[in-house]
Amino acid sequence: MSTDTAVGGLESAARPVPAAPGTRPDHFPCFDGLRAIAASTIVLTHVAFVTRLNRMNPLGPYFARMDIGVSVFFLISGFLLYRPFVLAHLQGRPQPATRAYFRRRFLRIFPAYWLVLVFVFVVFRTSTLHGPGDAVIYFGLLQIYSRSHITHGLTQAWSLCTELTFYLFLPF
Repeated sequence: MSTDTAVGGLESAARPVPAAPGTRPDHFPCFDGLRAIAASTIVLTHVAFVTRLNRMNPLGPYFARMDIGVSVFFLISGFLLYRPFVLAHLQGRPQPATRAYFRRRFLRIFPAYWLVLVFVFVVFRTSTLHGPGDAVIYFGLLQIYSRSHITHGLTQAWSLCTELTFYLFLPF
């Protein structure tokens, strides 16, 4: 029996499976479906919270637990973002370019977040800025580090703040 085969002649699980023609080897198409499910559960939990469906309905406890989508997003992000760094390490290659990595993370998060935050402050007026310090905290996604700001601005931004912290420490 050769070292390339396992018991019963089946190929070893250690041998990599080639990517399908026309696809990137670092793309995992099944994760798109997981992201869609996670996004749906997050939307559902926010709608249930705003409409009080998570309290005044027999299914309320189930609606309230749809926030599991946030954990699913964290898990997917952790895998997809950490994988190139760990592969480089295991294969003895240089780690991916951190400047390009930080640029992609910045462009993926901040422009859309800033747009929503401006709507919260200017259009919806559901929160207010009390000076330049508040602007730095909210627009810099730093509110989880301040007891007086954590529940203000865009409340849901706690998850972005947490993920941003992960992004910053990942290359190190």
